[in-house]
Amino acid sequence: AVRRESGENRGRRRSKGSEGEKRDLDVVLCHVTADYDTLAAAVGLAKIRGGNTVVVLSGGSNPSVEKFLNLFQPMFPVRSPKGVNPEHIKWIGVVDCSRKDRLGKCARWVELAESVEVYDHHGAAAECDLVNEKGGITLFEEKVGAATTMIVEKLRDGNVHITQSEATLMALGIHSDTGSLLFDCTGPRDVRALAWLLECGANLKAVVEYKSSDLSGEHLHCLNEGLRALKKEKLKEVVFGHCTIETEEFIKGLSRVAQSIIEITEIDVLMFTVINDLKQKKKEQNEPLRKQISAIGRSRPLVKNVDLGEVLSRWGGGGHARAAALTVRTERDPLEIVEDILDAVRDELME
Repeated sequence: AVRRESGENRGRRRSKGSEGEKRDLDVVLCHVTADYDTLAAAVGLAKIRGGNTVVVLSGGSNPSVEKFLNLFQPMFPVRSPKGVNPEHIKWIGVVDCSRKDRLGKCARWVELAESVEVYDHHGAAAECDLVNEKGGITLFEEKVGAATTMIVEKLRDGNVHITQSEATLMALGIHSDTGSLLFDCTGPRDVRALAWLLECGANLKAVVEYKSSDLSGEHLHCLNEGLRALKKEKLKEVVFGHCTIETEEFIKGLSRVAQSIIEITEIDVLMFTVINDLKQKKKEQNEPLRKQISAIGRSRPLVKNVDLGEVLSRWGGGGHARAAALTVRTERDPLEIVEDILDAVRDELME
């Protein structure tokens, strides 16, 4: 049973009740390869829930968050999955995702809890496949730039006191998922939430130091164009996202853009392609105009049935199973080549 709540519109709930042994543990789950948004939202939700609520990283974290936690983990109620007995869980909160595969092995915990609350901002409610037949699932979804914004609003409206460390982490969450308020997904609510965190003592120097995004103006433009062009396909329970944009000149560092796209969207496999004109030398001016295709592939750790490095090697590219790249110069219609690449990924995912 899933209850969806969005803005002022509240849905209905179907509940089957809960029986069995008494449970006394409340847990907030971050998605696998945790980023700052899911970590910050989880810490904030744990604060709202109170008591001995703990935050659990379902499956590791990205390098920037890992570096942050190595220094500051004692300040937050963060545990590994091994430190929790699922049989003792009473309530679960899930932040920044709404699908089983984004919770790794901890997805099973959702079925065991007496009640579940899910907070997401990706507009992926239709894809929510979490199941709980005891107390049902309440899904909160909002059109904001970061899941942390949703939680900060609850903290602010509830007059909940937060520490400077908590305010700084939540500021990191909003900054990272909104590109320091420059991504198209950013709205007034994100700005107001960040302002409140500054009033609570958030340390902007720490935000600058630990924020994972180091995108230039060109990169931000490509990111926003890529998000606008993003198309999603569901192939055997894997969400394949792909987007193609055009630029006047070649832009270095596009891998950071691809990584940002997969981090802030609910997709499992991404193929990000950028097409640009090649400058012609004087002796080439009578020859056909050539195009350059830059293709960057990324996939999440749980995706096992596609090797992006092998796929892109067919066109002269390469890399690893989960991170690969390709550069092709061609006189052909570049969109035909892009479609060939996408078909190759689709074939792998459907096997």
